[in-house]
Amino acid sequence: MNNPIKLSDSYWNNWAQGIIIIAFVFMVLGLIFLKSNFRKYKVTSPLYTWIFGVFLTIFLMSATVSYFEYGLYSLIISANTGLRAFVMDGDITDILDKINENNISITNFAKTTYTILGSTLYIVAPMLTAGFILSFFKNFFSTVRYKLSYGKHIHFFSELNEKSLALATSINKQYKKNGKQASPQIVFADIVDKSEEKHLDLVDGAKKINAIFFRKDLESIKLTKKAHSIYLINDDETEKIRHAKHIISNPKYVSDEKKSLYIFSDTKECMCFMDSFSNREKSNCKMRIECINDIRFLIYHYLSEHGIELFQKTNTNNDLREISINIVGLGKYGIEMLKALLWYCQLPGFNIKITAFDRDENAESKLRALFPSIKFNEYVRDDIGVKYFLKVVSGTEVGTNEFKEKFEEQFDDIHHIFVTLGTDSDNLTAATTLRRYLEQKNRKNVKITTVIYNTALCEHVNKRFEGDTDDVKNNISKLQNINIHAFGDIESFYSKGTVIDSPLEKEGLNIHTNGHNEMLYYMDNYNFYSSLSKALHYRLRKNIFDKELENHKYFPEVFNYDNKSDTKFNIIKYIFKNTTSADKAKELTHSYNILQKKYLDQYQETIIEDILQNHTLMQQVPDIDSYNDEIRNFFSEIPLNTVFDVVNIAYSASKIEHIRWSAYLYTEGFVKGEKSVEFCRHNCLVSADKLSLQYCIYDI
Repeated sequence: MNNPIKLSDSYWNNWAQGIIIIAFVFMVLGLIFLKSNFRKYKVTSPLYTWIFGVFLTIFLMSATVSYFEYGLYSLIISANTGLRAFVMDGDITDILDKINENNISITNFAKTTYTILGSTLYIVAPMLTAGFILSFFKNFFSTVRYKLSYGKHIHFFSELNEKSLALATSINKQYKKNGKQASPQIVFADIVDKSEEKHLDLVDGAKKINAIFFRKDLESIKLTKKAHSIYLINDDETEKIRHAKHIISNPKYVSDEKKSLYIFSDTKECMCFMDSFSNREKSNCKMRIECINDIRFLIYHYLSEHGIELFQKTNTNNDLREISINIVGLGKYGIEMLKALLWYCQLPGFNIKITAFDRDENAESKLRALFPSIKFNEYVRDDIGVKYFLKVVSGTEVGTNEFKEKFEEQFDDIHHIFVTLGTDSDNLTAATTLRRYLEQKNRKNVKITTVIYNTALCEHVNKRFEGDTDDVKNNISKLQNINIHAFGDIESFYSKGTVIDSPLEKEGLNIHTNGHNEMLYYMDNYNFYSSLSKALHYRLRKNIFDKELENHKYFPEVFNYDNKSDTKFNIIKYIFKNTTSADKAKELTHSYNILQKKYLDQYQETIIEDILQNHTLMQQVPDIDSYNDEIRNFFSEIPLNTVFDVVNIAYSASKIEHIRWSAYLYTEGFVKGEKSVEFCRHNCLVSADKLSLQYCIYDI
């Protein structure tokens, strides 16, 4: 073509401007995807966005020039030009030469745009190629390592963060302690390249445990037939449910008993998702699927380790020893602590008094709506036997004079304070402030406990809690015991023995199963946490009889339940000793059932009617000594004189548990009514007197 093609200046200017805009748009999109969680929205990665943007820009630059010579064939030529740019084959002069060869009249603006932008793109394109190759081989080698993990249990984490890394490290350490087992294979999905120091530290920590990194998210990775434990630990509830649904909806995964799914969530969304499965679906499920409320687990773990201490400092009030506690902060941690304390401290001879502070002016109103069966601002002992006092001080913030005045109003009673404001800084600031208030009033024996997330900080706070050790007593710093106990640090709590295979969880399973499908236990939120709470109370009873710690001295009511009757003197002690675990409780129940079938049939109607209605013995029955050695040996620890006492033991044991269980349901928002877990109603929220003997025995 010898004659120059004459086109208007506006034509070339518009093309140049359009190309600039296209290049700019793809550059911005790539940056947006780089800074945001692009996988959440199922869009492409920043790298692919930039690659396509570079290709499209070079393609259009070439097509606008070659079209006048080759027509529609220019599309193929331009595509070839765009692809060659990524392998360093050619440069912008190829396009500029065509302009000169064909004598195309082009404006200076357009030519400058082609020259500068084209030169830049021809430099960037090979760099993007290198990035693509590196990304490909990263995923390739990760896939190879994953598929070749022979004989290893694979622990798959949906995201790399502080919690997941702490749990993965704990799992790795536990396997190393057992030389007979192959080391686990840790896998992290959804790894995004970031330059932040925090992210790089997480990556370094994961590399130390020889973890595999996948850039894809969990949903994009096909699980092998090997044993898998899958952990969904992140802050995005929508993504967690999406991943959970993807796994559960796959019949191959759900029918594989070698796979387990753990969803870490304390939200209603996840609970509704778990409860949406029918009993038939749960019964057919061989995969362990568990929703872990990590905040509740943390509180239960604390009570399991330190709950006995609540009973060691008490006041006497109306013949009851009163456990007086302050909770500062009614966020997620504070409410979970309040709920647990209300049922955990339901014990014969004790009353629980809780005063909660929160800066929210509607704090009490929200709690009243959350706990419709609980009364406020009065000492309560209801018809069921639940005992408590609950007061909420709303609209007060730590550090204000108003808070100090209201806090000091109950100085004489308080013995325990839990600070749960949310962040480490707020918790520690509030805890030290409260300690100063107490010391100024010479109240040294009040224990302050707070949640500290940072492991290093938690260790140092507890070091101050213990005070100076003997080898540093002469240290010039002269550290004093500030009596602040910290718990809940990430490395201690997010461990395999705490949230995955905790002894408490196994004890709860032992309570619940009794011939039922084990998977129903893990997938049923109501039964799961109800069983955990019962197991936790069993542990409390066991700790009471800890001879090494002599904890029993703090429970005189257990050992002197009724001084007026020699026959009943040790009934509560006997009950507690025989209900310190699910196995012991089952033995007691089984022995009672045998005894009833063999020896109480002729007296059953009279005894049950009198105990459950009148609580008096209307008809004297033969002395227990007249029976065989089996019965006498079973009750050798207590001076039983009549068969009446046999039934009374079973009834008393069930009543103790029924009171605790009722308090637990109160804190879950239940009210009396036709049983419906979904709508928080239960027909057994009545006094034990109104329950059938069958329900009473079941309560033990």
